[in-house]
Amino acid sequence: MSKNIRVSLAKISFVLMLPMVFGSCAKDANNPAMGVGYSDVRSPGSVTYNKLGKKVGSASYESYLGIVALGDAGIDKIAKEAGITTISHVDFHSVNYFVLYAKGTVYVYGN
Repeated sequence: MSKNIRVSLAKISFVLMLPMVFGSCAKDANNPAMGVGYSDVRSPGSVTYNKLGKKVGSASYESYLGIVALGDAGIDKIAKEAGITTISHVDFHSVNYFVLYAKGTVYVYGN
């Protein structure tokens, strides 16, 4: 194989690997299914033996370019703000736009 072809293959391989490398920067830890270019996924979190709650509270966190991440979506904070004293279950919603932006929302249900 000539040197030019090897260099071209190396460049193409590098470019094809970029989305995989940078796509993981904004990955949401609570989302097992993450698309490299775009994803919009709802997934289950934790479940207790408590009865299904009538109250729901939520909070979000965001990531920009996989460099800066902001937000407080702690279950304790959400439950206190929603007046939930007994948690029945927790769900997650994640949105990811390539490496540019990712947002995760935590939903806490209970009474």
